Amino acid sequence: SAPRLPVRFRLSFGRQEWVALPAARRLRAALAEAGYEDAEYREFNGGHDYLCWRAELAAGLPELVPGAAAPAVGGRGAGVPGAAA
Repeated sequence: SAPRLPVRFRLSFGRQEWVALPAARRLRAALAEAGYEDAEYREFNGGHDYLCWRAELAAGLPELVPGAAAPAVGGRGAGVPGAAA
C-alpha cells in the first residue's frame, strides 16, 4: 500500500445532491481504506446551492490557513436546515 500523505480531507455534501452523494460516500470509504480515517465527512439536509454550502465553506477555510478565524456567517451550518456537526 502507498504511504499516507500529509494531507487532510474535508467533505461536505447535501443529502439532496442525488448525483454527487453516492460518489461522496464511496470517496469517504476509499479514503478510510487508504488510511485517512480522520477525513472529515458531513452530510446536511440540503442541496448544492449558496445557502447550503456557504456555512460549510466558511467553517472549512480556517483549516486551510492555520490561525485564521472563521468568517462570521452565523456559525457552522447556519441557515442549513438539519445541519449536524
